[in-house]
Amino acid sequence: MKKILTLLVAFLFTAGLAFAQNNDANVTQTGNTNEAQIDQVVSIGATVNLSQTENGSGSSFADIDQTGGANFVNLEQIGNNSATIDQDGKHTVAGFSSAPGTGLDYPAIQENTGGDQNVLNITQRNNFSQVRVDQIGSGNSIDVYQGGGISNVARLNQLGDNNIMDVSLNGSINRVEIQQLGVGGHTANVDIVGEANNMTSTGSSYIYQDGQGHTSDVMITGDANYYNIYQTGVSNTANVTVNGSGNTALITQSN
Repeated sequence: MKKILTLLVAFLFTAGLAFAQNNDANVTQTGNTNEAQIDQVVSIGATVNLSQTENGSGSSFADIDQTGGANFVNLEQIGNNSATIDQDGKHTVAGFSSAPGTGLDYPAIQENTGGDQNVLNITQRNNFSQVRVDQIGSGNSIDVYQGGGISNVARLNQLGDNNIMDVSLNGSINRVEIQQLGVGGHTANVDIVGEANNMTSTGSSYIYQDGQGHTSDVMITGDANYYNIYQTGVSNTANVTVNGSGNTALITQSN
């Protein structure tokens, strides 16, 4: 049985600020071969709530690093999972639940009672970025990078096995919402560069995959672009490339 916990919380303050900050890191590990490393270097207030439950033969791993700003992370892992969250900016939340001051409930949950690992990699830099993550099943992978701008939102959900999501946002007011449902084996790749992309009047953009073996590739460079992809059935493929402004792409595939 092996349980490793390395916790480092560094408080940075000025003479006028003193210890008015109340930064928290709450870690709960149950089972065997769990490992958690949390590094916080904060000037305002970063909070991490981490819970790992592993009673099987595998191991859960989490590495969370927060530097500066009002960062918040809430992560729960059950069984043979892996997670890495890196935040550097202000007003940034990743893998979060009940984010302070938002009134939202967006848990990041990886649930896998056995089999292959679920892998979560989130890197957020700059301000007002948000990520919601739900992974339930085996062999799922989510990699999210938000590299600048304001009001970037990525809400991700995977249900099933062997699903892959790769999302990169670089700009401002970008939004990506992806669901992968059904048996699994879905792949969704989204790359956005610019500002005000993937926005409708309701402020939402979507990739919906239900069934088995769907593939969606979206690359957008420009302004005020919008995409909407719905895939149901088996083994549908959608490729969208947008370069410019005021473009709209709607794809619906079913078999």
